[in-house]
Amino acid sequence: MNHPNRIRNSFSLFALLAFTLASTLQAASLNPTELDLSGQWSVKLDPHDVGESQAWFDSVAGTPIQLPGTTGEASLGKPLDLQPALTREVFHHLHQRFQYIGAAWYSRSFDLVPSWQDREIELVLERVIWETTVWVNGQKIGSRDSLSTAHRYPVAAVLKPGKNTIVVRVDNRMKVDIGKMGHAYTEETQSIWNGLIGKIALVSKSAVKILANPLRVVVSKPGDLDVRIQPINGDAKELPRWTKQVSTPGTYEVPIPSDATVAWSEFNPALYQVDCTLQAGDTDHQASLVTGFRSVSTEGTELRINGQKAFMRGTLECCIFPKTGYPPTDEVGWDKVFGTLKKYGLNHLRFHSYCPPEAAFASADRHGIYVQAELPNWTFKMGKLPETDAYLMEEGKRIMEAYSHHPSFVFFSIGNELSGDFQFVDKMVAQLRKLAPHILYTSTSYSFSPRGLLPGPEDDFFISQRTKTGWVRGQGFLNQTVPNTDSDYAEGLKCLDIPLISHEVGQYNVYPNLKELPKYDGNLRALNMEAIQNDLRAKGRLDDAEDYTANSGALARLLYKEDIERALRTKGLSGIQLLDLHDFPGQSTATVGLLDAFWDSKGLISPTEFRRFCSPVVPLVRIEKLTWSDQETFKAKIEVANFGNAALENKQVQWQLENEEGEVLVSDTVSKATIPVGNGNQIVTIEVPLKNVDRASQMRLSVSLDGTEYANDWKFWVYPESDSQANSDDVEIVRAFGKPLFDALAAGRRVLYLPKREEIRQPLDGRFIPVFWSPLHFPNQPGALGTVIQSNHPVFDDFPTSPHTDWQWWELLATSTSVDMSWMDPDAGSTADFPIVQFIDKYNRNALPSILWEAKVGQGLLMVCSLDIESDPQRRLVAKQLKRSILSYLSSEKFSPAISISPKKLLDLFRARPYRIRLAKGTSHPNYALTNCDDNDVKTIWHTDWRDANNQYPYHIIIGFDGPIGVNGIQIHQRNDSSNGVIDDYQISISEDGENWKTIHQGSKPSGKIVFDRSVVAKAVRFEALSEQNGKEDCAIAELSPVFDSGNTGVDELGLIEGFNTPAE
Repeated sequence: MNHPNRIRNSFSLFALLAFTLASTLQAASLNPTELDLSGQWSVKLDPHDVGESQAWFDSVAGTPIQLPGTTGEASLGKPLDLQPALTREVFHHLHQRFQYIGAAWYSRSFDLVPSWQDREIELVLERVIWETTVWVNGQKIGSRDSLSTAHRYPVAAVLKPGKNTIVVRVDNRMKVDIGKMGHAYTEETQSIWNGLIGKIALVSKSAVKILANPLRVVVSKPGDLDVRIQPINGDAKELPRWTKQVSTPGTYEVPIPSDATVAWSEFNPALYQVDCTLQAGDTDHQASLVTGFRSVSTEGTELRINGQKAFMRGTLECCIFPKTGYPPTDEVGWDKVFGTLKKYGLNHLRFHSYCPPEAAFASADRHGIYVQAELPNWTFKMGKLPETDAYLMEEGKRIMEAYSHHPSFVFFSIGNELSGDFQFVDKMVAQLRKLAPHILYTSTSYSFSPRGLLPGPEDDFFISQRTKTGWVRGQGFLNQTVPNTDSDYAEGLKCLDIPLISHEVGQYNVYPNLKELPKYDGNLRALNMEAIQNDLRAKGRLDDAEDYTANSGALARLLYKEDIERALRTKGLSGIQLLDLHDFPGQSTATVGLLDAFWDSKGLISPTEFRRFCSPVVPLVRIEKLTWSDQETFKAKIEVANFGNAALENKQVQWQLENEEGEVLVSDTVSKATIPVGNGNQIVTIEVPLKNVDRASQMRLSVSLDGTEYANDWKFWVYPESDSQANSDDVEIVRAFGKPLFDALAAGRRVLYLPKREEIRQPLDGRFIPVFWSPLHFPNQPGALGTVIQSNHPVFDDFPTSPHTDWQWWELLATSTSVDMSWMDPDAGSTADFPIVQFIDKYNRNALPSILWEAKVGQGLLMVCSLDIESDPQRRLVAKQLKRSILSYLSSEKFSPAISISPKKLLDLFRARPYRIRLAKGTSHPNYALTNCDDNDVKTIWHTDWRDANNQYPYHIIIGFDGPIGVNGIQIHQRNDSSNGVIDDYQISISEDGENWKTIHQGSKPSGKIVFDRSVVAKAVRFEALSEQNGKEDCAIAELSPVFDSGNTGVDELGLIEGFNTPAE
């Protein structure tokens, strides 16, 4: 990285070509520079490629079709014959009701008015997939193949006065290998459509043309030039008129005083209209454009717009337009996108692996949105496919020529998650920079190769999810890290000296919003949502779908908030790109948005609420943890991230602490705070003793800037430190499935059963964070999308909770499981509150993963909790409090389950543990039997027999399984009442047949969960104690158990698809 500080065209001019379409051919007299060819055409499909040999270019023939439009919209092509079902094929993406891939011939006739003779005329076809070939009056003009820019053909030489015929052959088959999942050519999002969209017109070219960067006028004839530059929004003044007598054709630069213009930015998207007239003899030649002035530069790891620090609050756009299946080519269509971004406090949009039409840039110009465009490129063989490489280079040149004059066009990437020969990619960047040096470039939007860890030598900015020195997005560690608001990504920035924008932040799956199904009334059909709806209806749980969407969305909202705030807490970070503010309907149905695929609200969060943590100015706090005991003093550091248009002077920063009832417990104001542009602006540290909190409580800390809309808030929880439990004499806690459970129920007892995962016949695992991206795209992960909690149930009288997962549940859910209760008949008895707590299951299964539930079993009353609410109670305040609240409820008269199940059904749900523990080498003292390390009680221990002559190391304990089973570790608790017998060195071996062993793990001082480097399938695991910490021969263990493999994907693997994007370097 030999250029950490780069300035891109300080106050250069960015131009947006303006045009007005005539509505009909008869309107040509009103618009003498353009003939609109939209309207009725004819089309003939050519699946066997016989059209050219049969001279289809000689006539107008076929089925009537309206253009702009597609064959799918005209109900032409192969009808959809797939039925809604919970299958991978159905969930893969939205499906075209009519699909056609191949050649199609579009034709029409028109009359050329006499005044158009002797003009230089182009045929313009604005947007096509992929290749067009044009004939005019039977003469072949040529072919074009851009996916990103208009197809332009010179046609003046073959036009004639009166009637003319145009035939366009569109071939939407893949022409070069640009990858199967990029969004310029894909069924994943926009669909592979056949047709012509956008502008279809004959354009009379002028003798004068306006270029930008700097502002120039190109003339092809001598004459008198007259240039006027007028503001079209804001309070800017008109620039001085510029005139020049031109004696020879050429390019002439228009002088623009730097202090005469208002800089374009997100805060003031100031635009100017430039009108140019060349009077050549008796003819006036004219051109117009809309332009803005801005600069973009870098200073170390900081990004600067117009010289001021900037932070990109961005999301992605992946050509998702389910109403039509293709991107809009009018500004109105894009105004919804960019207007929504502004409402939600965003200032940046990345176009993932494609470049949008002209109207997108025009709308972004007006809204003040910083755009990142990309080549149509998601490949993993860069520099190794000559045809593809040449195509992408030419496509990059076309994009720069067509769009680089827009002030909103700030960033450019060669493609998404590329791999291959990056020396070749770097050369591409260098060449494109010469064409548009006012734009910032990166070689790839992240990469699952070494280029994803460190930027390349030509990169102006860097996009990554994990750098050489650490993670820079929360998905990598949120499930493994104690919740707090004190961490940031500083570690991940240590290896960088150019700006970093975090890659595809979020990807938190939300249960599909079935209410949006009626919106899919175009050519794309949402079979996936129909299948989900049918499945829930058949299971009697369709009414639960709304809760599934709302509660999974509440968890996603929680996580997106922390992701954005963590980024804003990181000094030197230049932005984030969310994936996504809105849903992604492809890649096996990745409904990861807080908005739906139409950019409409799902009711999960309002723009006002979202802007509390995503806006130019955001109050932040640093809190080391979110669960506290009543014996502690709550501490928080308040700071403000200010990426507004100026420093905030003499601001009053107010904060207050309130309980769940809204009662303000303490508040204060910091007066005359000066908050410069940037983040890490410290305001005050607050400390509040919690000793007066007399019960389990949910608290809220709020911070606001007086006189502004900027405010933010955070929840935390306070629990009693006391170890006292409710009077549980009437409650029997059962920790192992078997006869004691049935005896207690038969005796009419109140029973709390705490099953281990291996005792559940059909365990459905969960975790705190929801499914990553899509449960079908990455199937080897827990299927939970959050929880539904009956928060008003009396079991929570001493455990305040929302109806959805919140931060206090992390301690309980990060590693967790549930019981599949899908067999429950919703019409049998009262199931309104059943289960009390459940995971929201992945939507391609729709099981009923029950975490906390109650039932009558014979004469007994049963509560089942599959969460760990007992281990390490001194440190796990949340688990201790939930257990306290459960026992209090079970001891009360309120404990009266509404449903009944039979003892036989319990046998269907649970089983005795599928393993046995035996001592293979060593001794056991009769008072400290080996069964003590398998009784779920850390207070009882197994101990060797110190009286026996064979009492010496090593000692071998074998965990034998009923059959081969996946194992990824062991759980061990050493004794904590004495140092005698505490193990020092140890090793673990596995056997596939119960006889032959191989060592898989070694270490010292074993404690808690010991995870193997990889999961293994074994018939037995052997724990080998090799020495004691005091050097004696005694050995003791409190608890020992296997950790079974749940098939979960590790965070380092998220986003990897074997054989698709695995590292190539």
